[in-house]
Amino acid sequence: LDLFMGECVVADFSDKLPAKGISAAELEERVGPKLRPGDRLLIRTDCNDPYLDMDLAAWKKTTPWISADGLQWIIDKGVKLVGVDFFHGAKDPNAGREGALSERLLKNGVVVLSYIQNLHRITKDRVTLMCLPLKIVGAEASPLRAVVIE
Repeated sequence: LDLFMGECVVADFSDKLPAKGISAAELEERVGPKLRPGDRLLIRTDCNDPYLDMDLAAWKKTTPWISADGLQWIIDKGVKLVGVDFFHGAKDPNAGREGALSERLLKNGVVVLSYIQNLHRITKDRVTLMCLPLKIVGAEASPLRAVVIE
């Protein structure tokens, strides 16, 4: 459970709607100085806010993505866990399959929390994150309760 609890940096990328990429340079600029090896990272875009009011296909077309170099930046920085409030299957259109967020990060040992809600309510850029996943034998994913302490 130590992966799911600890120090976390919140990165505001709410300017990436609709359908814009998040690059390594932008990650470095916005969170690089705040990030420590082993930190968790929550990426806020507010993409999930209109989810229930939209057709699924239309919502997926609005989702941002993390560029292939951005995914490598996350891996290289030693981030243990990344939570996003957008479609986890979103991928850099220039990077093919290797640009898929969940696939690339999971292959490199980074836990991915998809579809996180209410990131706009967090007021600090460094918080404590506590996630309580269900232990489901033989499953590749689990619902969880994610709580932030400011």
